[in-house]
Amino acid sequence: MAKDKSNQDTKEAPDQLAIALSAAVKYTVKGRGGSGRVTYLDRFVTACSNSDGNPVEPQKRAHITGKIAFAICNEERSDEIAAGEATENFTLTPDGETPDDEAFAVKCKKVKSQVNAAIANNNNSTSLSYNPKYKDTYKIAKGESGTIGIERL
Repeated sequence: MAKDKSNQDTKEAPDQLAIALSAAVKYTVKGRGGSGRVTYLDRFVTACSNSDGNPVEPQKRAHITGKIAFAICNEERSDEIAAGEATENFTLTPDGETPDDEAFAVKCKKVKSQVNAAIANNNNSTSLSYNPKYKDTYKIAKGESGTIGIERL
């Protein structure tokens, strides 16, 4: 009688799909509503405002993306250090050739789409104009030379 290899594989090794899904949640989900974690939209608002929550001058999208990606990379590294998985702080180099530089590039690509979603006037909670937390407080402001930011309503 032939053995069922699919069942045998799952008993001997951890389910790779489960591990992948767990990692995806850990590295990509930054919050949902009341989870207590910071969402990409929260980060967008933070990048476009000062410490008092007042809007700052509009900025280039790349600068907003960079601020958010850098904050996320630093937070993830702090978590890794706390878990004993890393020993050094997150550090970028001018040459852009270290593993941290590569991680930052990957994170920027992810954040870029989230910044675009925050700016878009879509009917979902990733858009500033629709999200219940922000829609009655801020609106997207367009500055000179394609810069963007937020302004209070």
